[in-house]
Amino acid sequence: MHVVTMLPRNTKLWGRAFEASRAAITADEPVTVFKAVYPELDPDNPPEPQAPTKEWIGRSFEMTYQWEEEGERVLEGEPERHDLQLRLVVVESSTLRDQRAASAAGRKAKEREKLRARASR
Repeated sequence: MHVVTMLPRNTKLWGRAFEASRAAITADEPVTVFKAVYPELDPDNPPEPQAPTKEWIGRSFEMTYQWEEEGERVLEGEPERHDLQLRLVVVESSTLRDQRAASAAGRKAKEREKLRARASR
């Protein structure tokens, strides 16, 4: 059975996949471009190579999700442990990256104004 779903952030596996993605970025490993949106070409001008306006990139990681039986299923002794092999795909979108950068810039501007107001007292 194959299932595609978003992994909840409150799982340890989400954190491990995120850390693996950050490590791959640091190591400058290649990414997969899942989708790219390019600007429309001008029919009057010859096409020139252009950067995408939006882009979804990512990496795939094989990881194991582990859990133990809980509650009524565990009658006596040690709980039964389970391993599930998963392929996790970490996707980053340029749109979300731009939104976060704009949000950070706004927070910096507000902080700068607070500091200026305190300094002028």
